[in-house]
Amino acid sequence: EALHAEVAELQRNADLAGVRAEPDSDLQTITFTSSTLTAMITVTPTAGDRARIDGWLAPAGPIAVELRGRTESQRTVADDDGRFVFEDVPRGLAQIVLRSTHDTSARPVVTPAIEI
Repeated sequence: EALHAEVAELQRNADLAGVRAEPDSDLQTITFTSSTLTAMITVTPTAGDRARIDGWLAPAGPIAVELRGRTESQRTVADDDGRFVFEDVPRGLAQIVLRSTHDTSARPVVTPAIEI
C-alpha cells in the first residue's frame, strides 16, 4: 500500500496573528499538503507523555484518518467539515494516513513521520 500512496509535504509553520499561547507552551501546529489534500493538525500536550491532536482537512469531507505510532494505531473518520480528533495519543514519532471513504481507487495520502 505504501508504494502507491501519495506523500504529503510538511509545510513550514507560520506564526499566526492573533493567536496566543503561554511562553512555555509545547503547542504545535503543523500543515501537510499534497496534490489532492491539505491537512492541518494542532498537537496539544496533555498529562505526562500524552497529547491531543485536533485536525482539519481540505477539501472537507468524510475521510478515514489513521494515526500510526510506534506502538499503536488509532483510527477515526473526519466529519463533513473535515474535522477530526484523537483525544489520547502517546508522545513519540507518528505518521498520518488519509484515505477516501467514497473512492476506493484513490491513492491514500501519507504524511512524513513527525514527533508528537
